[in-house]
Amino acid sequence: MSNRMTRAFTLIELLVVISIISLLISILLPALSKARAAARNVQCLTNLKQMGLITSMYQGDFKGHFPVAQLRQYLGVSGDNAYWPGLLVAKNYLTSAELMLCPTNEQSSIRENLITKSKQNGPTWSDWRYVDYGYNRDNIATSKDYGFGQNDVPELLYGPSAKINELVKPGDTIVMADTWHGVNVSRGWMLLADTLPGSGARPSVGPLAVRHGSSVNVSWGDGHATTVKAPQPMLVGVDLDLQPETNPYTVEPFLNTTDDYWDRD
Repeated sequence: MSNRMTRAFTLIELLVVISIISLLISILLPALSKARAAARNVQCLTNLKQMGLITSMYQGDFKGHFPVAQLRQYLGVSGDNAYWPGLLVAKNYLTSAELMLCPTNEQSSIRENLITKSKQNGPTWSDWRYVDYGYNRDNIATSKDYGFGQNDVPELLYGPSAKINELVKPGDTIVMADTWHGVNVSRGWMLLADTLPGSGARPSVGPLAVRHGSSVNVSWGDGHATTVKAPQPMLVGVDLDLQPETNPYTVEPFLNTTDDYWDRD
């Protein structure tokens, strides 16, 4: 018979091993979290770059115009409003709903096939309000800041969209960016305000969303996309009037002044 004895771990040795494993996990988890956040940020930037390519294709087909914010009628039906993301689907420019959904915005409960819904229901507000990117309404998607009222052009909201040759500095003009989800975090805003909108969870136009750490992703007039630092993240689930004073509209390039990054000139 063998007289060899099997040596077991003592309780102290097991506790030491568990402590070492716990320490390694505590060291690695933040790094993994940062890596995941960086990957999501890259995917968001890729989405916005793709949207820049889509708007360039649209300009080539529509005499240099950016996509319009809203049509007051769709297929000749008065009052059947159609909004820009749905119109891009209807015209076969936008074929993947994932391009309109920021991977960082995990709180959005809207992850169904928006393309299918849009083809079934038409490019209506009820479907496309849930996207994660807003489009510069007053300066690019419409001509609101250039003398056009809401009803001056019957078929368009606040007049025609900008032409690419009207942008004096396309590479420094904000076209699209991350937009805020209100207290109801499943509700997004496809039109972007150039100032912080009024208080409450459901402004008519969405404000910028700081959801990539302390940064906002932006698509510019020439089609490139960048990550831009902002003072601090806005607080999810908190009304706009209760947000911290240091919101993204307090710093350039988001501060709306007479010579800013929102205007065509």
